[in-house]
Amino acid sequence: MAMSFLAVVHKLQDAAVPLRIFFSICLVAVFFAGIYVFRKRHQLFDRDPDVTTDLWAARNLRLWQVLLVWLLAMELLITMLFRI
Repeated sequence: MAMSFLAVVHKLQDAAVPLRIFFSICLVAVFFAGIYVFRKRHQLFDRDPDVTTDLWAARNLRLWQVLLVWLLAMELLITMLFRI
């Protein structure tokens, strides 16, 4: 029983390396996407003169929605890296 358990654990360790590489690449991509959005935030989230109902609150809400999705994606990827 113990030998079969060790064999399964050894097989899972072999699969962990590609998963770590995949999640590391995803983490770097999401991190740099966040940096890009942060640098372009004025272009993406500032007032649009063609939209009459573009209020400060609506723009701020859109920015926070994007920020929270980015934070959750970062947290998920970091968690996956530490769990594997």
